[in-house]
Amino acid sequence: MTTKKIEIDVNDVDYSSLCFLTQEERLIAIKSGTVCLQECKSRMAEVNNAEVYKEIEGQFFDRFSLLSEEKKRLEQEVMIERELHEREKKMYDERLEDEIGRVVRHKIEVLDRLTTEKSQEALRLAEIIRLRDNELFELKEKMRMQMANFDVKVQREVAIIGEKMNSALERNSQVLESVNAKTATKTSSEIGAIGEQCFYDVAKATFCDFDGFDIEDVHNQPHKGDFLLSLRGMTIMVDSKYYKRNVDNPQIDKIKSDLRRNTNIRFAWLVSLYSDIDKRDKATFMFEWITDEQCVVHINRLMLMENREAVLKSVFYLCQDYDKRISSRSTGSDELVEIKNSYFKVAERVGEMRKRMRELKAVIVSTRSLYDLLEKDIVNLMNNESNDVNVKHHGSVSGWFTEKMKKNTEGCIRSTVIWNMFKREQPQISQDMGVGKFKEILITVVGEENIFYPKGKTGGMFEVKGIEWVDDVQTKNIVKPDPSQQILKVKTEKVES
Repeated sequence: MTTKKIEIDVNDVDYSSLCFLTQEERLIAIKSGTVCLQECKSRMAEVNNAEVYKEIEGQFFDRFSLLSEEKKRLEQEVMIERELHEREKKMYDERLEDEIGRVVRHKIEVLDRLTTEKSQEALRLAEIIRLRDNELFELKEKMRMQMANFDVKVQREVAIIGEKMNSALERNSQVLESVNAKTATKTSSEIGAIGEQCFYDVAKATFCDFDGFDIEDVHNQPHKGDFLLSLRGMTIMVDSKYYKRNVDNPQIDKIKSDLRRNTNIRFAWLVSLYSDIDKRDKATFMFEWITDEQCVVHINRLMLMENREAVLKSVFYLCQDYDKRISSRSTGSDELVEIKNSYFKVAERVGEMRKRMRELKAVIVSTRSLYDLLEKDIVNLMNNESNDVNVKHHGSVSGWFTEKMKKNTEGCIRSTVIWNMFKREQPQISQDMGVGKFKEILITVVGEENIFYPKGKTGGMFEVKGIEWVDDVQTKNIVKPDPSQQILKVKTEKVES
């Protein structure tokens, strides 16, 4: 007997049920199924289409009658429910109206009772206040009489005690004067030595890393000031004052006279350590030109400043810049005109100076006073220009720069970046000053040796070397990325990889 293999495609459920059957059981299941299928086909062939239709139609009418009866029953139930709902709603509305009327009546009764009680309480309080006012008036009258009597007694006692205290004060003052005379007091020379030591320490800490730094104590030499400060080939006369009061005009005139005697020195610093300088206290420091080549810089309250080193450096850089301009000028009769054109650029006064120069050339012998007047005008212009830069804005820019920057030999920041940061934090000062004046002050603060002008850049943009922002300024200016952009970037990187 030959056997043949049949392949049948089955789903997962049938396959799992057939897997548990043996080969014989699978054959029996297939045979029995085949017999059942053939029997069904033969019976279906015996039934005609008319009988099938009648049977289906009968089943449909039976189902339709059952649904009709169910519909009628449901309609009756809905009508009953609707009647019950309307009856309950009517009862609820009547009960609600009764409750609202009861609450309103109760509120009205309570309001009437409270109004009556308040009016009675107001009358009672008014009567109490009237009685209290009468009592207060009587008590005040009694207190006035007692205070009058007490004042008389106090004055009598004060007069007696005052006499005793005056005698005691006289004795104490005599004792105090004798004690003060006996105690050791600092002489003017000792006070001057203290002031000199204070400035010496500050100057050494400020300029110790400058090229050619040297500070010489010359307070024992006449007409030399207290120190001769040497920095980068320039000598500065320094006179420090340790005063509790303001530095007066005699001290100012003295340093001017000393500077005139030393024609080889162009700048002198009058440094008041703990007080102001008379008529020169409008700013941290002020320039006063005594001639067209010699200037006195007045520095106020140096030891009371937190950024005293930055102030001294700023003053030095300004003096160095002025010294370079004076050294680069040509000699002769056109010297004053060049100062006007290159240094001040003030059109009206330049015209007046040119006119005076022509008159001076024509009658040099008889118009010496005109030359002196011209020199005085130049000195006034130099004072106005110097103090316009330093008095009004230099202290603010220098303090802000010291707070926001720190040294870094590899650091480099553009001037436009520094200006934008300053304009954002100091809007009023930046609006009054402008970017040009800010750059000029910035150059004096950091020094020209730290300025780098990139090639091809216009608009006066430059880079400041050797500095960087402090950490908190960097943190404030870091722009945080959008979280959605971060997620998108991660997904893109995964797809690309």
